[in-house]
Amino acid sequence: MSSLGTLGTRAEGTFELLGASLHSAPIEVLERLALAPEELQKLYRRLKGVQGVDDALVLSTCNRTEVYVNSQGAQESWGRKCWEILQEIIGANRVPGEEHRYSFRGEQGVEHLFRVSCGLDSVVLGEAQILGQVKDAYDSSREHFQSTYFDKVMQSAFRVASRSRSETEIGAGVVSVASAGVHLAGRVFSDFSDRTVVVIGAGDTGRLVAEHFARRHPGRMIIVNRTHARAEALAVRVGAEAWPLERLREALEEADIVASAVRVTQPLLTRSLIAGAMRRRTSRHLAVLDLGLPRNVAEEVNGIVNVFLNDIETLKQVVDTSLQRRRKEVPRVEGFIHEEIGRLLNWQRSFQAGPLIGTLRAGLEEARKAEVVRVTRGMGPAELEAVDRATRAVINKLAHGPMKAIHTYAREAERGADGLELIRTMFENIAQSPSQAPSEPDVPPA
Repeated sequence: MSSLGTLGTRAEGTFELLGASLHSAPIEVLERLALAPEELQKLYRRLKGVQGVDDALVLSTCNRTEVYVNSQGAQESWGRKCWEILQEIIGANRVPGEEHRYSFRGEQGVEHLFRVSCGLDSVVLGEAQILGQVKDAYDSSREHFQSTYFDKVMQSAFRVASRSRSETEIGAGVVSVASAGVHLAGRVFSDFSDRTVVVIGAGDTGRLVAEHFARRHPGRMIIVNRTHARAEALAVRVGAEAWPLERLREALEEADIVASAVRVTQPLLTRSLIAGAMRRRTSRHLAVLDLGLPRNVAEEVNGIVNVFLNDIETLKQVVDTSLQRRRKEVPRVEGFIHEEIGRLLNWQRSFQAGPLIGTLRAGLEEARKAEVVRVTRGMGPAELEAVDRATRAVINKLAHGPMKAIHTYAREAERGADGLELIRTMFENIAQSPSQAPSEPDVPPA
């Protein structure tokens, strides 16, 4: 760790997170841990009642459940307390064992949040969806908690994530076979709005490719599946038509793009089937995506005129190329994260200096007022106003340099709050009330 190790562990509280993700636990453990909306609200209400918890954010997705907290008081017992609360809400059988859990405090916790927001901690490096999930979690947490420091940390997370997207290629290219298929189909047809997409298969891969195509707003989409009920369920989800497998030949004649993702022992789309469909078409191109393993499409289909076939090996090469580009950008994104942590630390130190400066200024003002009262007895309103204005100006001029120096020291000093406490002690007499502060006795006239 760098010299920024005190970040999030000073007067504003301790920033801490605990959780479990795909990096620490198998998917079946995370599926049990994932919180339903009503459970999430219960957790927030319980955290709100925990003494010392100033702020909290809960991020619960299919790949991670993490609780971020800014807290005061006895820190060592916080992690155990949070898991106990979770167990009371969702049951002991859904809480992962210690071997699947992790926790970070201070700078490590802040850095982890920044890495999550930038997509560096995701299963798919650089994926953009997680930032939206973090923002949604933040919006939800604001219904229950509100603190200046926590808000500053979250805004810093959003800023560094936005910068990583705009200034690097951490999110460039396609990183799933389904999205790669849609990308390659886009090389054949630049505009999908007047095209018909046929997706064969309604399993996980079929669903993913259908969802990716739906985001490109094709003119028409048809889901073909052996089980018609599953085809209908997916069709409703993506705004498509559901056809039974018996209508496959007809669907091929309608299609501009065909994506097949079914389990077969022999190719479903043979050369004769595709060639027959092409003869019934009017010289249109056909993009065919074979997303199956074993192959869904016979290799010989690649020789048919106006048919453009991409199999899963080609799609994986596209994905691998994109991931290599993203991996090269990781050091740059990590650099942005460390810069943002440095800015946050500078703000934190200035934030700590604020109460001290306020106390010193209040002490100076009280002392000035008391002295003005003492030396202006018997003066008229005009003289009193002149003395008040003059003493105020003198105090402001004298205080400007020291107050500015305190701000600078707070930002730059490694000792942080300890150094500020020393300054407070040095000036403690200034902060005393006028009745406590010593003053010179009136000198009797000669």
